[in-house]
Amino acid sequence: MKKLEERVSMLCQDWREFERGWGDRYGGTTAFVSQEVHGRYMADEERKRMAAMVVPDEYDLPDGEPYWRELPRRFYEAAQKHGGITAVGVPRHREVE
Repeated sequence: MKKLEERVSMLCQDWREFERGWGDRYGGTTAFVSQEVHGRYMADEERKRMAAMVVPDEYDLPDGEPYWRELPRRFYEAAQKHGGITAVGVPRHREVE
């Protein structure tokens, strides 16, 4: 039997990617170590979008509300090395191994 990796709870945000002329699609999932880190990141992203004053050819927007998810500890450790944020890349309806 395969040994299961220890899991930790992380706050996840799904993204929707928009590309001019192509439409939209699932754009990935970002995991955060806390609600505070998520809030700061989202506020910073919003400030960047507003400062641009134009709609770029490609951009991502939050897709739904953030949600807590049990992820392998390696995602938490990766996030700790990068300001509390890491890419997961798997939507909530699929399991992360």
